[in-house]
Amino acid sequence: MSTQEFSFKEENRKRNRLLARQMIKNPSLIFGLLVLLALTIIVLFGQTWGSYDPHLVAQSARPHYDSELKEMVSPPFEPSAEYPLGTDQWGNDLLSLLLYGARMTLIAGVYITLTRVVLGTLLGVLAGWTEGRFVDRLIKSLADLISSVPVLLSSLIIIYALDIENGLWVFLVALSTVGWTETAQLIRSEVMRIRNREYIEAAEAIGMTRLQIVVRHVLPNIMPYILVLTALEMSAVLLLLAELGFLGTYIGGSSLYIPDPLSSQVFHLAEVPEWGALIAQSVGYIRSAPYILLAPALAFFVAIAGLNALGEGMRWLFDRFPMSMALLLRKRML
Repeated sequence: MSTQEFSFKEENRKRNRLLARQMIKNPSLIFGLLVLLALTIIVLFGQTWGSYDPHLVAQSARPHYDSELKEMVSPPFEPSAEYPLGTDQWGNDLLSLLLYGARMTLIAGVYITLTRVVLGTLLGVLAGWTEGRFVDRLIKSLADLISSVPVLLSSLIIIYALDIENGLWVFLVALSTVGWTETAQLIRSEVMRIRNREYIEAAEAIGMTRLQIVVRHVLPNIMPYILVLTALEMSAVLLLLAELGFLGTYIGGSSLYIPDPLSSQVFHLAEVPEWGALIAQSVGYIRSAPYILLAPALAFFVAIAGLNALGEGMRWLFDRFPMSMALLLRKRML
């Protein structure tokens, strides 16, 4: 081994050790990675930890007389050894509902986030590469038009226009249609900054096509921004799902249930266990049984805080340790 090769490998070792020490000292990154790991484990294995499957079994505890307490008891039941987080108004275990609902909520968030980021990146690269031209002006105008309407309001309009009962794809279309604008604007500004670099001019001089330049030179340079935006967009999507749930809008909608034909009381039953649906159905019990709302709200809070911390931690890391992302765009990796 030559002296030059040995020196190069030694520099890489020192840089990797410094990177590892800096990552350990970054609490935002560590907290975000731990939350991401926990959410991944819950999505993969959480359903095996629930006491029953709420998709197949619907527990319904009727009011009855408790001989030990010598009083009538009825759900919801407070947290106890049998129900660690308590039950909902029907007697269903909240922990089981959270574990089974996590898969639907988080996978929906991933689908919506990836659609937002991919769409925003494509339009942002196209707008930044054609700066000042018709395509750039068209994309900017469309982004300004969509951004002029509050995201929550426009999401509600699209969801109910496409019929909420059609399920996940309605939320995918609605939340992706109104959520790509910020990503596109940020990517456009980065592409405009890279567009006039010398290595881009050199690539054009040797005859590389625009697609080759974008894939080999532009995308690897903006990939760190895309990774950070993905984490932040995921948290924004979960926050929007929580807000929609608070307004009674959640994946799959609900069916009407009238327990007594002679009564005017009507209940909305969620078709799919999902965190937004849990929030929607617990709003009415915010005073009498706040633990029903606390469980899904806390789940949303931890997930959103962790993803925000992960995005901030990655931004801090990429600013201090620039990394080549060309490996992620190779054919074998894709």
